[in-house]
Formats: sequence, C-alpha cells, structure tokens
Amino acid sequence: MVVSARDAPPPPPTPAAVVVREVWQHNLEEEFDLIKIALMTHTIVSMDTEFPGVIYKPVNVEKRDLGRLPPFWNYQLMRRNVNATNIIQLGLGLCDHRGCLPNLGTDSQYVWQFNFKDFDVHNDLQNPESIELLERQGIDFEKNLEEGIDSADFAALMVESGLVMNGSDFTWVTFHGGYDFAHLIKIVTGQELPCNLVEFMDLVQLNFGRSVFDVKHMIRFCDGLYGGLERVANTLGVHRVAGRSHQAGSDTLLTLQTFMKFMEVYFKEKKDGAIRHNGHLLRKVSFVLHGLEWIDFDPSNEGLKLNPLVVVREVWQHNLEEDFDLIKIALMTHTIVSMDTEFPGVIYKPVNVEKRDLGRLPPFWNYQLMRHNVNATNIIQLGLGLCDHRGCLPNLGTDSQYVWQFSFKDFDVHNDLQNPESIELLERQGIDFEKNLEEGIDSADFAALMVESGLVMNGSDFTWVTFHGGYDFAHLIKIVTGQELPCNLVEFMDLVQLNFGRSVFDVKHMIRFCDGLYGGLERVANTLGVHRVAGRSHQAGSDTLLTLQTFMKFMDVYFKEKKDVQLDIMGIC
Repeated sequence: MVVSARDAPPPPPTPAAVVVREVWQHNLEEEFDLIKIALMTHTIVSMDTEFPGVIYKPVNVEKRDLGRLPPFWNYQLMRRNVNATNIIQLGLGLCDHRGCLPNLGTDSQYVWQFNFKDFDVHNDLQNPESIELLERQGIDFEKNLEEGIDSADFAALMVESGLVMNGSDFTWVTFHGGYDFAHLIKIVTGQELPCNLVEFMDLVQLNFGRSVFDVKHMIRFCDGLYGGLERVANTLGVHRVAGRSHQAGSDTLLTLQTFMKFMEVYFKEKKDGAIRHNGHLLRKVSFVLHGLEWIDFDPSNEGLKLNPLVVVREVWQHNLEEDFDLIKIALMTHTIVSMDTEFPGVIYKPVNVEKRDLGRLPPFWNYQLMRHNVNATNIIQLGLGLCDHRGCLPNLGTDSQYVWQFSFKDFDVHNDLQNPESIELLERQGIDFEKNLEEGIDSADFAALMVESGLVMNGSDFTWVTFHGGYDFAHLIKIVTGQELPCNLVEFMDLVQLNFGRSVFDVKHMIRFCDGLYGGLERVANTLGVHRVAGRSHQAGSDTLLTLQTFMKFMDVYFKEKKDVQLDIMGIC
C-alpha cells in the first residue's frame, strides 16, 4: 500500500518561541495589567533574582563546608547580606498545570524580567566578582539606574495583582530560593529582614502561602540529581530556550520548566488508573527553602513531625567547645534561657526549725544558709535550655530539638562534703560520679565559655528561667566569678543582675500569684498539662527542659504582663 503525502500524519507543531519581556519603569503598569490577566489561568509562579552578590561570609569556614552550616546560621548570613544590598533584577514566570506559559493572544509565550534602579554600581555595597559576571551576561547597570523600576512601585503592583498577601492561590517555585524570597520580602514590606528564621518563614507564609517549592531542596529526595540549576535541568533533559544564565528572566524560565519536568518524572504516582501527584512527598518538600530547613509545626502538614524528638545533649570536657559553638549560634534566635543544677545536697541546715517551717524563714536567713552550703560544695551537673518566643527549642538543622546537660568533674564523691541521701538519689537517677571525675568539665573552662558566648555579663539580652532557682544561680555565680558567694543578700542580687540582667524569672515564686498552683516542679507541670519528654527527674538537662516548657505554658495561661515577677528568686528576695 502506497501512502501519499496527503495521508501522512501532520508533523508535530513547532514549539512556540519564548520571549523574555523586559520591564522598566515606563512600562511597569502596562506589563502588570498583562500579568493580572495571565494569573486567571496560570497559577504556578516561578521567581529568580539577581543582586550584587554575597558581601558577608562566615569566617573560618572552608568553602566546601558552607553547605553544612545550620539553618539559623545560614539565615543570619543571608539576612545581613540582603539587608546590606539592593536588588538588580527579578524574573517572573507563570504557567498552568500543563506547563504552558501565557501567550497573551500571540504565537509566542512569555516570561517577565523586571529591571530595578535600586542598585547603584558606583556607590553601593557589592561583590566585584558578581558584578563582573552580571556585566558579562548583559546587564547594563547604567540603564538600570536611568530607566529602572522603583521597587516601591513594584511592591504596590505585586500586592494589587494578588500575587502576594493572597493566601495560597498560587504555587511558588524557586531554585535555591532563600535569597530570592528574602529580596522580594524586603521590597514588599519596605523593611529589613526580621531577626530570626522563624519570623522570616512567617513572612514567607503571609506573603506567598504554604505552597512554596525549592527545587534545590526537592532533589535531595531523588537519586542522581545534584548540583546547580543548569546541571539539574540538563539531567532532566530540560534546556535553556531564552536568554542567558544569570539573567533573572532566563533563569526563572529554566527553573519553571525544570520544576514541571521534575514533578512529572519524580512526584507522580499511578493510583486507580489515574496519574496524580504523590501528596505525601509533596507535603514533605513544600514550604522548605534550601539551607533554611526548619521544623514545621503546622498540623496540616502530615509529612513532617508534629512533635519532634527532644534530645538532651551530653557535654563533657572533650566536646565542651564544640557544643558551645552550637549554643552561640542558637542564641541568635533563642533568647529565653532555662537552667537547673544538681549538687551534693544541703549540708548545713537550721537548728531547732521544723521541716514544715523551712519555707517561712526570712530571706536574709535563707541566703546565709544557701551561702554556707554552696561555698562548701561543688557542682555536679548543669542543664541549659534555650527557646524562642514561641517556645521552640533549637533544632540545629535536624529533625530533633535539643537541650544541654553539662557534667562537671569538680565534685569528688569519695572526698567532698555531701548529703548521703542526695547522692543516693542522684545515683538512682543515673548520674555516674566516676565518669564525671574522669571525663567531666573543668568549671573554669565552662565559665570562660559562658562569658565568651555572651550568656553572662551581657546586660539583658536574655530572659533567664528557673524553678526554685536560688541554689542554681548561686552555683553558677560561684563558677563564673571563681569566688565564694558574698556575705549578704544585697551583694548576691547585685551579682545576679550583673551576670544575668533583670529579666530573671523563678516559676516557684510566680505560682504564688495563681490559685490552684503549688508544690514542686513535677506537680506544677502536671497541673498545667506539661509532661516530661526527655530524661528523668533530678537530671539537670531533663529538669531544665521541664522548667522551660512549664514556664512557657504558665506565661501563656497566666502572665500576659510579667513585670511584677522579675528578679525575684524564690526564698531569697
């Protein structure tokens, strides 16, 4: 059978050319009118930015280790760089669920490239290597200065278009997009970035919703995919069809097309005869920006742990400096500090005072008893807990959260003064006094790192929390000063203020203002519905964690105004 040319199937249609629409101040409103129309049917949005490079870099960190920095450190570096620099270009790409770009009623398809006048190449902070690269790729900094967009006008039109501050109407796509979202948030809000990663991610959610995808993060779940945008795109068989690399419009287009191919290849499953996206995997990778990964507590996000494991980090002499490095980073965003100590018990007790009357002794008498006991004994353990204003503990870039437990070598169970009942209790709870002697921390080294970290002698940067904390602060002051406690209560409280500021809370004192709350830490916690989630009682790390979580719950329930309970350590004020 002979088939004529008339009977042959038609050739496949030639793909429509993709045009990068250049946007300047003079055509900004006109182009946003087109974008608003396109958004009616094209709800997947990709974005890329060009900026003057990275100005501030971490010191003493090898280039190969930059990708291993914890998220909160990455955020602080990004925040400092974005706050110090101005945007140059922003690319915007739109497509529908099939991956089709808007054609605006023509034979072509389009993405947008916005050129800003914010950056002055002659005067503004910049990384010279980045500027040279952008010039080689065709960016005309003089034209940007003369004809570029005022970012305030751009921000107003972004809001008016519904692209931002509009809930979850759109799916946002980036590649290694932390800096992209950071620059756009800085423009839209007209303010510098917030102080911590949690508040930044709140702004991402407020402005862009939760359907946010970073392809750089997503490839972590797929064998054979790694590297930068160009490498990932080529591996997936996606090629650059318009513009050049390091032009925001072109990179935006490549990001969008790579994302769509990626979703087709890796994130679809066949179910009931139909092809659909793997919802579990999508939830796992949504609302996570590469390098800024964090524990997400949104109950609708089933792909992530709602109650991340809390780990008590054991600190000995050999890992003391390493863990203080982590603490210093965590302190950038976690400024509520709880503390608990374990020590060899009370040696000296008041004579002719019934046990039931011990709580009624006057503060100056309580202080003298505490002073004699603390001066005569040595610390065994100290727990340290940190949280932010929402009660979130540091995650150190993992799926767990952490508190610290420092074990000291100062106490010699064979020779030092001790209360035998207290020692027996601590042994039952798992404290190994022999290991403390062999591997424990030298308290002088601990004191030096406490000062270096800024945790003490640093004014009122932190809020300190204890439960019945007189002895805790006394032992810590004895360590930090390297001296015995002062002779009177006034001088002691001066040292508390000097070392810890005035934002000091003792939950044992605070419950005096609340009906129905009384007793020790465990009882108060249980009454508030707070349960021990790590370790055992009379272990400093575990008690520190329970104190911190009880305080946060207590403040939420009882104390919206807290000024009347500050700097009142139970029993000695």
